Amino acid sequence: MAEATATGVAPIPFTVLGGFLGAGKTTLLNRWLAAAAGLRIAVLVNDFGAINIDAGLVAQAGSDSIALSNGCVCCAIGDDLTAALGRVLQAQPAFDAVVVEASGVSDPWRIAQYALAEPQLQLQAVLLLVDAAALAQHLADPLLTDTLTRPLAHADLVLLNHADRASAAELQAAQAWVRADAQRRGQTAPPITATTQADVPLA
Repeated sequence: MAEATATGVAPIPFTVLGGFLGAGKTTLLNRWLAAAAGLRIAVLVNDFGAINIDAGLVAQAGSDSIALSNGCVCCAIGDDLTAALGRVLQAQPAFDAVVVEASGVSDPWRIAQYALAEPQLQLQAVLLLVDAAALAQHLADPLLTDTLTRPLAHADLVLLNHADRASAAELQAAQAWVRADAQRRGQTAPPITATTQADVPLA
């Protein structure tokens, strides 16, 4: 349980979703929003139009935010994550959680730094989604290697998504890639979970 800040209010859990294009971040967000069940979740994304939220959840849509009927909200980051977070933190009643979807080419750890610097937020986790079926093909492109590998350094959980499309050998190779990278950096590998359609419980 989060400790209260100097104002006596517990900090808001802050989660970052990282992963290359097509890994399943948007699918995971939709699952979590649909399963909110009374929790007010603020989701910050570069382009919420790409999330394709279930129309049954949408209460009101504006140019930079979508209010959902379950009390959640989806906001476009635009060019300033600090400003977007400021709006979220000023909201009343306060949100129960903040989730940021990193763009496919950005480093989620850089986004996590905002939670470490803001007393009203508490970094919950950096989740990294990997397309297990396409990983070998992506890693064969030297221009993508750093983009795919850099986020592993601070991942708290690696989700090998699209496991239903990957062969047993591809899943084993993806797991070996995660563990080998951690070993190269002298770190313990993060937990690795194989998922299909980003089926990860909100809890």
